[in-house]
Amino acid sequence: MHARTTVILTGTFTLVSCIAQESALAPEIVLQRSSQANRGLQTVEVHAFMLTKDKENDEKARLSLQGQLQHAGTELFAHITIDTQGESTTMFHMIILQDGSILITEPRQTTANTPYSTQSIETEEWIPLIPPTHQQAVEQFPLLDIQKQGIYITKDRGISLLRNKKHYSYATVMDNRFGEEFVIRGELWVDIHTFFTSRIVWNIEKEQQQHATLNIDVFSHNTVPPFSVPKHIRTISEEERQKLLERILTITPPFLQTLLEAKPL
Repeated sequence: MHARTTVILTGTFTLVSCIAQESALAPEIVLQRSSQANRGLQTVEVHAFMLTKDKENDEKARLSLQGQLQHAGTELFAHITIDTQGESTTMFHMIILQDGSILITEPRQTTANTPYSTQSIETEEWIPLIPPTHQQAVEQFPLLDIQKQGIYITKDRGISLLRNKKHYSYATVMDNRFGEEFVIRGELWVDIHTFFTSRIVWNIEKEQQQHATLNIDVFSHNTVPPFSVPKHIRTISEEERQKLLERILTITPPFLQTLLEAKPL
């Protein structure tokens, strides 16, 4: 019995040691190397979801995003669904290009939870929501350059396993870009071998009345085929573009609008 107990305790200690080890590098060095590694990314797959809860207006919503970034995170293709209080779900696709332009497909109601596919780039008609600025307006998406985003590490959690790979794990806070009434805390996971960002989590609270949780998982670094610019782009007037912008706002919950209008996460 004593030998069996010893084996169990030894196995448990070994498992815990593998799951959470002390970091060999200082967080500042990890962040620096992570930013450098992410700047060299060609493609990466991204899955994200945001849950918002507004006690003042008794509103709940969920935004889901599946897609990919390319060219060091300067371009994005995304399949987006917005579910408001379980009453209606709106789906559309979005592309952000290096010249600052944003293209979307026609938003539509849906009941099916279909996975994203870059085939929609070729099969669907795209609408120019934001025209190009004729310059590289998107330097790099925030999740790929942590050092420039007002993000600070509050605790080094050591080395932990994420998707069966070892990662540096940190507790973080963000500066008050939304205002003094917001508290923003989260997590950051960085692969110990490649230094690629693998996961970011944010918990955003406003005066204990409004709350949002944002989870971003990043994987398949440099293994996802790049997407191309759509060929089927509809020509619309400025009036039509404004109406489309207003339509997007109507399906976006108020608290989520507040967050999206601020500097991106």
